[in-house]
Formats: sequence, structure tokens, C-alpha cells
Amino acid sequence: MVCPALEEPGLDFSHHKAFRGPSVSMPSACDSHVHVFDPERFVYASGRAYTPARATCQDLAAFMHSIDTERVVLVQPSVYGTDNSCLVDALAHFGDAARGVAVVDPDNETDETIAVLGRAGVKALRVNFEAAPGTIRKSPADMLRSTAGRAVAHSMKVQLFLNLSDCARLRPLIEEIAVDVVLDHFAALNTRAGVGGDDFQALLQMIRDGNVWVKLSAPYRVAAETSGDDLRPFVEALVEANPDRLVWASDWPHTGGGRERATRDVNAIEPFREIDDGADLDRLFGWLGDAELYRKILVENAKTLFEF
Repeated sequence: MVCPALEEPGLDFSHHKAFRGPSVSMPSACDSHVHVFDPERFVYASGRAYTPARATCQDLAAFMHSIDTERVVLVQPSVYGTDNSCLVDALAHFGDAARGVAVVDPDNETDETIAVLGRAGVKALRVNFEAAPGTIRKSPADMLRSTAGRAVAHSMKVQLFLNLSDCARLRPLIEEIAVDVVLDHFAALNTRAGVGGDDFQALLQMIRDGNVWVKLSAPYRVAAETSGDDLRPFVEALVEANPDRLVWASDWPHTGGGRERATRDVNAIEPFREIDDGADLDRLFGWLGDAELYRKILVENAKTLFEF
């Protein structure tokens, strides 16, 4: 794949100061969770919790080139609410190299609107309880049930960003609904509870049963150690449970940098975190210790899940 508009001059890549690729190249690798922020063309929602800096399709193309990924899954961020215009525009920009995860109001969105999203490349509907909890007035169970109903009708998946304790309580419902459920960011697990914790054990059973997929993404969101090495036993347990239900993602452009959001004016631009994605990939490869397993997680599983 040739990344679109990579040669465009004058782009600001200041939020990624040191592009570095992974040591092990993996042809056709997919980054299964990224965002595009383009406020000059697509205005942020008024009820957002933060204001991210600019991270356009051109920035993303450069990032993909730097870490040697050929496919990407664009995820609707909370700052755009249920207006998926920026997402659809980005999907058109990247063409067949991209798939999408949209956010809709499952009780009020029309079937035609969801069908249009599907034709644009959207393969899943997202429910985000972590970044935008105040905007969801239904319980996790009710929201999952209603979103799953819309997803099934349009041959889509459901993607959840929900802490693992709440997710574990949803296990009976997840087993009941006839839809693939994708869990963001290591299923928002709690490393301090350990691999033997009840919630993580429930996750392992769900992944053994093939009821959920887990994104090995944004380790900085769940790791207690700065190095992220405390995640290794969790990754090893997930791989042992079912390596066919794991995908990798960067979470580019890494929102949540700077001071805590609670102390920042919502209109003030929040900087992105400075993350060495090449190092994260190298660490994952070291944990897996197997090139074929690494390929499965970066290429084959993503191809299956997001229908590339």
C-alpha cells in the first residue's frame, strides 16, 4: 500500500517527534485502533470531555509508513459524538486499506444511516463507557443489548471500551447475543488484581469460548509499570487461552497527554502522549517469541475480524 498524501508538505508531526519502526517487519500488518482529529474540517462535539490536537489523515499516513503497517482500523473518538463525518471521510481517504468503527445512538439512528456507514467501510459499532461515561444514560447491559441488535441487523460487530469488572458482569449477556464483541485496550484490565483475579479469569473463559476479541492496544492505559512489562503474564495467558481472538493496535495518536483532564479547561488543547510505538511492537514480539504467532495477531486475526 502507498500511504495517501504522504508527500504533502508543511505537515505538523510534532506530536510524534521520533518515528521509529519495529525491528521485525510484518508485511500486511494492521493497526486495529487509531483516530483521526481534523477540527478545521470537522468540528468537535460541544459536549466533549476534552479537546485533542490536530491529527489528520496525512499525519496517520506518515505514522503508518514509519511503523510499517499497511492496514488500519479507524475508530470514532468520543470528541465527535455520534457524528461520524470525519470517520467516513478518513475511510474514503485510505480506501480499501482501512476499515471503521462508528458510534451511533442505537435507539434513534435510522437503518439507512447505519447502512451508509457499512458501505463506507464500517465493520463495528462502538460503545465507549470510559472516555464518555456521562453521555450514556443506559446501563452497560441495556446499551450492549440495544447496540448489538443494530449491529446484528447490519452484519457488524460491537466494540466496547469498558472496565474489565463491568465487562465480566456482562459475561452472560455476551454469551447470549449473536454478535462478535471486541474489547478495547487489553479489556481495560487491572494489573494489580493479577492474572488469577476473578475478572481476568472470566475474560479468559470468554476468549476461550470465542465470544470476545481483545485488542492488545495502548498498554500505557492499563500497565502499572512505566515499562509496561507487568502486562507480559496477561498477554501470555490470553495467548494460551485463544490466540485466534487477539489483535494488535497502537491507539495512535495517543490521547491523554499533559495534565489530567479534570484540571484542564475543556476548550484547551490537550497534547498527545509521546509513545514509542516501535518499541511497543518489539516488546510484544519478545513476549510472543514466535514469528508465526506475531503474524497471526498483526495480520491474520485483524484480516478476519475487520474483513479486509
